[in-house]
Amino acid sequence: MNKNYLITLKPIDKFFFGGDMTFTLDGKETSFTSYIIESNYFPQQTSLLGMLRFLILRNSSYFEDEHIKNYAYSDVCLLIGEQSFRKDGTNDFGVIKSLSNCFIRKGNENLSFEPFVDFSDRYSRISTCYYGNSAKTIPFGYDAKQGYRKTLSDGTVLNNVFVEDLRLGINREIVSGKVCDNSLYKQVNYRFADEQYRFAFYAEIDESIKLEEYSKQIVSVGADNSQFVIEIDEGKAVQEEKNDDGLFVTLQSPAFLQKEDVDIAQFAVTELIHFNYLHTNVKATKQYHRTSESGIDMLPNSIQLYDSGSVFYFKDAASKNEFIQKLNKYSNFTKIGYNKHK
Repeated sequence: MNKNYLITLKPIDKFFFGGDMTFTLDGKETSFTSYIIESNYFPQQTSLLGMLRFLILRNSSYFEDEHIKNYAYSDVCLLIGEQSFRKDGTNDFGVIKSLSNCFIRKGNENLSFEPFVDFSDRYSRISTCYYGNSAKTIPFGYDAKQGYRKTLSDGTVLNNVFVEDLRLGINREIVSGKVCDNSLYKQVNYRFADEQYRFAFYAEIDESIKLEEYSKQIVSVGADNSQFVIEIDEGKAVQEEKNDDGLFVTLQSPAFLQKEDVDIAQFAVTELIHFNYLHTNVKATKQYHRTSESGIDMLPNSIQLYDSGSVFYFKDAASKNEFIQKLNKYSNFTKIGYNKHK
């Protein structure tokens, strides 16, 4: 038997959820290095999974002095799974059976993404535009200059949920204090604009674990030691929100989709994000903050996901249902809270 929990994360201070962009290190530049880096609004689902695995591990009898006890590796594999998320193959996370998408919770209200414009009633009037030699159908009156605006179910624009917390600085050599070349940097962290806001998600956990007993502990999620107070309440099973209002689907989490899946939609307003995740193993990995260890690359190739808040529009109900089936078929992603929709 499993239990369902509502988990909320209250930031202690500013927070930073890393993306692909990083600062230049030791003068080595790539297409993903810059002197300006900016936090994402939401943590990756893989980060929430990793946080929850470690929370369960550190509260177990198998963990002591910040290390897994030597005799306990097999037991730990049964408890939280042997390895981290994999895009392909089988994912087993022990007592953690599934996660919902991460969302914003204000007070006692869960906020979901809503389409910022409902084009459903405009399909009787359509326009055609051309991308190269390819004709594309768009709803009559759509204005791309309005921009891509993510809106929550209470009417709040997502940008207004967060406040920037800027950090400006100059890199110096540790010993000499000499200013390094290309040393100026700017880091954009975030805070919540209202103290009622929390990050939240649901988790399905084996009943052998009394997860509610770990409530009020401090956990780390994201980069730069971003810390949160975790609150855990046993709750109802999360229900997939249904949208019977029109011929559109709104992503509630980032989603993995193939090109042929996206082509089912007649029109879409979307944004792509990069998705990176570490390949770690309970028995082999010693330093979880590194991207390589003992000459082994633990960071697979980045892939792109359609970001939460993206909206897909369809010509009929059959196309919409086919698209939903495609979203649900990627079970490794749906298990940890990706590909969720409304």
